[in-house]
Amino acid sequence: MLKPLPDKARKSHEWTETDIENSQIQWKKGSCTDLVVPLRKVLVCPKVFQVRDLHTKSKAGITNGDHVTKLVERLDKETDLDPILVLPISANRFVVVDGTHRRAAYAQRDRQTIPVRIFTGTLSEARIAAGRSENAKRKLEWTHQEKSQYLYQLILERPRHPNGKPWTHKECAEAADRSERMARHMERFIRRCKDEGKPIPEKWTGGAWSSDEDETESAEERLARQFAEKLRAALGPLTSPGKARALGIALGQYTERADQVALALVEAGGLRDVIVEGVDEMIAEQAEEHAEAMQAQAATRQYLSGLSAAVGAGF
Repeated sequence: MLKPLPDKARKSHEWTETDIENSQIQWKKGSCTDLVVPLRKVLVCPKVFQVRDLHTKSKAGITNGDHVTKLVERLDKETDLDPILVLPISANRFVVVDGTHRRAAYAQRDRQTIPVRIFTGTLSEARIAAGRSENAKRKLEWTHQEKSQYLYQLILERPRHPNGKPWTHKECAEAADRSERMARHMERFIRRCKDEGKPIPEKWTGGAWSSDEDETESAEERLARQFAEKLRAALGPLTSPGKARALGIALGQYTERADQVALALVEAGGLRDVIVEGVDEMIAEQAEEHAEAMQAQAATRQYLSGLSAAVGAGF
């Protein structure tokens, strides 16, 4: 028996995790998972699966228009793009797990069909797959800030497995490609907000809140936004790690306050835990190397002592 679709008065871009969970169907074992289906039957649910920006106002879930343009250009030259990953729901329809921008490219070219790959796991597993997707992390080059924001959203929502158990900190961290330590830090921050009667921010701020709750944008934030707009207009997108590094070096040459700039980047990107982890790993490696060196020295002393005793005995 087919499950009913969510309230028809609400479009798919308004659906929540509960809506999809109630309409998901089990894909038959042994059935083909690579299909070509009508585009109109492939729905987008950005509130559940748009991992780069869960608050995007785009009904199609698009967060990077330039990426869609490039995909359209590829589609003009090729027969098809890579299959998008979808979750089957009732009424012979599908929800995009990974491939929102590819679907948008097909829609822009008025394609009637699109190749899909059926995801046969649970909704929770599908959300993890969306976060881990090669497309989301590498082709669209997630920033540390975007990964942190996605992790924060997962900690706020705490998706549940079919047995009702919430995702662990480790599962949330793996889905967002961040550390379990950061997930726990976010959990503590949310708990502190509740305990102190503070509003819980929708966006991750590195674990701090504004002293003036009514302030919408401080003078510093406004100046930062203006700087960002000017840099974006002058430099365009940073499309490679090399360009990002070159910008960092250029900022160091531009100002004697590069240390303050670096600290602001760490705070804005929520990178404190990442740096602490890196330092911890470096200290652990140095301690291990020191221990190995001490063992080698002890072995050398023991060997020389034995050699000296042998010489003294007349050997």
